[in-house]
Amino acid sequence: MSLHDDAQALRDDLGGGESPERAFVLEVTRGKDSGRTVAIGPTSPGPFLVGTGPTCHLRLTDPRVARRHLALTHLGSRLKVVAFGGTRVGSVAVESAFVDGGEVLTLGESRLMVGTAPVPTERLSTKTSFGALLGASLELKKLHPLLARLAAGDGPVLIEGEPGSGKSTLAAALHEQGPRRGRPFVRVDGDEARLFGGGPPTRPVLSVFDVAAEGTVYVPELTTLSLSAQAQLLPLLAPASHAKGSARVLVATSKDVEREVAEGRLNDALLDALAPHRVELPPLRARHG
Repeated sequence: MSLHDDAQALRDDLGGGESPERAFVLEVTRGKDSGRTVAIGPTSPGPFLVGTGPTCHLRLTDPRVARRHLALTHLGSRLKVVAFGGTRVGSVAVESAFVDGGEVLTLGESRLMVGTAPVPTERLSTKTSFGALLGASLELKKLHPLLARLAAGDGPVLIEGEPGSGKSTLAAALHEQGPRRGRPFVRVDGDEARLFGGGPPTRPVLSVFDVAAEGTVYVPELTTLSLSAQAQLLPLLAPASHAKGSARVLVATSKDVEREVAEGRLNDALLDALAPHRVELPPLRARHG
């Protein structure tokens, strides 16, 4: 198959690059949370998380369900399911699958029916950029409302995406489009001494938070920080630390954060603090047009 054929097949999988006029509806049909229903629309940015953790969009109380058990992403006419805990689609155990509607997902003692429903056609942004982040594709336009909210806010942000997807460009754009524009934007690449400061009294090293003051601190790869540094970073993300005079924290990663937590390389509490303000940039190959 040629590169052109690969690209066309992907466009077909994603509905030809057009916003399909339907949503996926998840209904809990068995388990302690039976009767709960949530919808994932075609303009909903992913991933949509299912689990028992406080940052999940669909939070279950089933003790056999993991804190972050499933990640669901609306891709054209299909729903992508990525399982971090034991999951079956029908009778088949899966780690990753695509569903079209009508399937039953089993996780722990719970069952989720995947249905579909028509939705009104939503007017997408006509902008072709967000700050210096350029792109007129549907995949990026879907993110514009979320990006505007994140830029206007003051909490920490987790930016996810493959290498080359524009994470650092987006971090700078969030700073420039927000109320901290004009203040310092300080990037720190895994240098923990520079991140938190210290050193002997005769030659103290200022932390990037001292340098940034009321600006923004950006860590381009979260998983390069040691677990001890992650623990030091955690209290700086608490709402009380967002008071006037403190820097905003933006972090990015190209890693699978749920897997990093499961394998002990990422502080679970740190991810919980970041997850409410989380954006995933689509890879370049999925940006059609």
